[in-house]
Amino acid sequence: MEISIKAKGEKMQKQTIYLNSSSILKYLLGADEYLTELITARGTEFNITTTDFEVYEALGSLKPYDDFKINKLVKFFEIVDVKSRKDSTGNEKSILKHERVDQLRKSALQNK
Repeated sequence: MEISIKAKGEKMQKQTIYLNSSSILKYLLGADEYLTELITARGTEFNITTTDFEVYEALGSLKPYDDFKINKLVKFFEIVDVKSRKDSTGNEKSILKHERVDQLRKSALQNK
C-alpha cells in the first residue's frame, strides 16, 4: 500500500490499494472479511485498483460449487478501478491453465 501525506491545507490523498488475482478471488468467495469490508463498506476511503487480467484470472478460478454471489461482483465493479493490463504493461493476457487455477484457489482458500 502507498500512503501519501500532503502539507497542511492541501487535500489529503487516499491510499492506493492494488488487488491481485488471489485477493479478488478471496473477496468473491467471501474468504477474507477484511477485503469484504474494504470493498463493501470502506471502498470510498481508498483508491482500489486492479487490471482486467487479475479479474479474468479470479473469475476463471471460480468453480460451479462455490458460494459465489453475483452481487459481490457488481459491488466490486462499482468500487474498484479496473485498468487494461495491455495498456498498462504492454503484455498480452495469457491463457488461464488448470495449474494456475489450483494455485489461486489454494492461496485464496488457505485461511478460510
